Amino acid sequence: MKDKDVLNLLIEIGAIISEMFGEDCEVAISQERKVVAIFNGHVTNRKVGSSIGPEANERVDNYADGSYVNYSKTNTNNPEYDLKASTYCLELDGKFTSFCINYDTSTMERTLKKFSDFLTINGSETEMKGVHTGIQKDFDEAVKAIGKSVKLMNKEDRLEVIKYLDKSGSFEYSKSIVTVAKLLGVTRHTIYNYLNELGISMSKSSEL
Repeated sequence: MKDKDVLNLLIEIGAIISEMFGEDCEVAISQERKVVAIFNGHVTNRKVGSSIGPEANERVDNYADGSYVNYSKTNTNNPEYDLKASTYCLELDGKFTSFCINYDTSTMERTLKKFSDFLTINGSETEMKGVHTGIQKDFDEAVKAIGKSVKLMNKEDRLEVIKYLDKSGSFEYSKSIVTVAKLLGVTRHTIYNYLNELGISMSKSSEL
């Protein structure tokens, strides 16, 4: 398959993904740091010809293994909430090309907060803050050791964070799975997959 055909295929796949997941899902294909095709561009206020953002530029400069999967990035439309994103990078016709999916989770986040507020009972919020503080300290040290911001981490980097937190005892805290997932910008399911891959078993309190 020629590089031009690969680009056209990526554009077709982008159209399918954006239609399947709805108006909150943006798919952008870029070459040489410029958008060449985009679907649901209202998510990031971009159109064909727009430049990629500063975070994307930094990822291009630090391009390593071809993919950045399930990370969070700044939502310029709604800074209170991050975008859930995945990017695949490759070279086509000598041009650096990226295929990026950006999902605006703000609606889901607001819905989740309503459920959380409704289900919170006396004392649980204070308890969670204390647990979060302990894990946060270990997490910050892990990020510093890796030398890369969370938004630029690939899977290997996140696995190193998990190993660091395991050695520091962070997973002994109650609700540590939920907290670590939020700090890494991934789902709880992803954290469980990382733990299984590393052969780390969890206590019941870390899940509750």
